[in-house]
Amino acid sequence: MSKDIGVDTYQDELDLRVRHLEVELNKNIGRYWWKSYINTAFWNNISTPISLIITIITALTTAQTATNNLLSEAVMKDISLAALLISTLNTFFRPSTQLARSMENMNNWRALGSEFEKIYINTTITTEQGLSDREAKFKELMERVLEMKR
Repeated sequence: MSKDIGVDTYQDELDLRVRHLEVELNKNIGRYWWKSYINTAFWNNISTPISLIITIITALTTAQTATNNLLSEAVMKDISLAALLISTLNTFFRPSTQLARSMENMNNWRALGSEFEKIYINTTITTEQGLSDREAKFKELMERVLEMKR
């Protein structure tokens, strides 16, 4: 009789460990994917307008050079100063590089989330062996998550 209680206790402990890993993985992957998503959205909203402004200013200065009477000298001076400042900010912060890095990071977290879902859906948990398999796969995935967090 006590052997059955020991098996049940082991099964319960195994079940608790697996559920704990599920919760932690889900929370970590979700949180870091969301952070990457926000970061990507931020850099996208910064890099696109800066690139557009630089393109427009370049077009205006080219038109002014070609016609020599499109804009007044004072306006041209202001546009040139704005171009200098915006180009400097673009060079210093490199928003397009930040955007690419953020998107890559977000895609890496998405891949980990897909792996989590595959394990969660495709591993049977009705047997002790199924729970042990799920625990091993979750532990491996948790190591990858911890590596990504660094």
